[in-house]
Amino acid sequence: MKLRDILANIDKSSPQWVDIDDLFDEFQLTRPYSADIPDVGFNEYAFGTWTCTDTAVGFSAIFLGDEPVAMVYQSSRKADRRIFWLSKEARAKVRQILLEIIDNASDDDNATFVNLDDDMKDGFHVSFGPQIGSGVDVIVTETKERAKITKVFQKEIKMWQIVEIQKEDGTNSRVDISTLTIPWQLAKA
Repeated sequence: MKLRDILANIDKSSPQWVDIDDLFDEFQLTRPYSADIPDVGFNEYAFGTWTCTDTAVGFSAIFLGDEPVAMVYQSSRKADRRIFWLSKEARAKVRQILLEIIDNASDDDNATFVNLDDDMKDGFHVSFGPQIGSGVDVIVTETKERAKITKVFQKEIKMWQIVEIQKEDGTNSRVDISTLTIPWQLAKA
């Protein structure tokens, strides 16, 4: 049986949701992450499926309205879904629709903004000593005392949150890394 005959007689009683991200990825386009992607008429219909572990895989077709535009094949649950276009024209039509979605999205949909007046405190925190290493200048968060990490326990997982520090007055102690602030790495004034 020819693919054109299969597509002409495909059972359309159970349309599947089309993951529009797959289409954006196919064209190496960045999907606008606005709340609403308009319904542009994509539907997917399976025409040869089997179950791999707990996932339906196999052959399906993507339609734009009543027009088939692509065939999709996934060999197994963890395999990529491969898209095969039915024609250059069909591919160009889908690409154009995706570009229109991008054009109609707000320019700010993919942007994250910060407030330059946000209080960033004295620095940042890490959860484990091995994330920062020894020899790093720190601030004891509660007292604002300056100190230096002198030892990190990398080999013992249960000790990863503990570091040894030496305060400016020369005293040494073991502390939980969460009690320390790592100052921002700025140019010396």
